[in-house]
Amino acid sequence: MIKKYVLFLLLFSIPLILLAQENDKQFQINDESTFYFPGGIYSNFIISWYAKHLKAMKEPSLLADSNKPEWQSYRFLWLRTFHHPVAIRLNVKNDGTGELISKVTSGAGGYEPGGLVINRTTSLSPSQVSLFLKALDKADFWNMPSKGGKSGNDGAQWIIEGVKNQKYHLVDRWSPENNAFKDAAILLTQLSDLTDDEIGDKY
Repeated sequence: MIKKYVLFLLLFSIPLILLAQENDKQFQINDESTFYFPGGIYSNFIISWYAKHLKAMKEPSLLADSNKPEWQSYRFLWLRTFHHPVAIRLNVKNDGTGELISKVTSGAGGYEPGGLVINRTTSLSPSQVSLFLKALDKADFWNMPSKGGKSGNDGAQWIIEGVKNQKYHLVDRWSPENNAFKDAAILLTQLSDLTDDEIGDKY
């Protein structure tokens, strides 16, 4: 009985990503998943994992929005294994100002998303928008490989998506070291009105 109880605790404590590596076939890519991300980048599990968090946040598909002329938008999806998932989306307006939408759910990034608990919209000035766009340029975002760098289990996925001139691109890194890509993501959280308490464990 004790052995069964210990085994249950061990299985319960393993993030979903570890369980999925054993049998990726159980996570079938569906219309909902491919609505958010293009095929050929992720495994069935990863694409389903990310998509369910975005759905729980009631987030739009930037991939679908990429066919809109003159539309420019960016989103930072932050999935930390044991902390609340965070998504911060910047819609750049034609006059150079920005609309920043910040969302947090009640779950954990490595497990189930939970429900939407924070959904706020703030306005950014042209100088604030320009500051973020320059940070992306410094990271050479549009030319970065979508996937790369180290990988692990107990950490965080840092995913930035971008849509500009009817082009879609994403960059996904696991617990990145201090670099221009990470700086751009952190800057977006700093431009949001999310407090340290709401974000939880930082960077």
